Amino acid sequence: MVQLFLRLIAPAGRERELAQALQTIMLPARLSRGCSRVELCTEVEQPDVLCYLEEWDVEEELIAQLRVERFSRLLGVMECASEPPFLEFRFVSARRGLDYIESARFGTSVE
Repeated sequence: MVQLFLRLIAPAGRERELAQALQTIMLPARLSRGCSRVELCTEVEQPDVLCYLEEWDVEEELIAQLRVERFSRLLGVMECASEPPFLEFRFVSARRGLDYIESARFGTSVE
């Protein structure tokens, strides 16, 4: 699994505009094969900070998305940020839930 994570600071008074632009980018991602999650949120303490996340099941599916117009629009939104945005691609090999806590606390197998 691969995550695309973007954190940007919207210029004063343009928070809603950039959030709406990101929402138009979200829908095609959500409908794309291999996209398992898309989220957009603001930070509670800093409403001008927008955090955008896409989660892709397979890296090749994300790579294909980097080549389409939708990603060019995402780059355009990034250029509107008041400071250089933070963009990160996260490669996740496993996920665990409450079972991990149990195995860590009680010494059972952590597989």
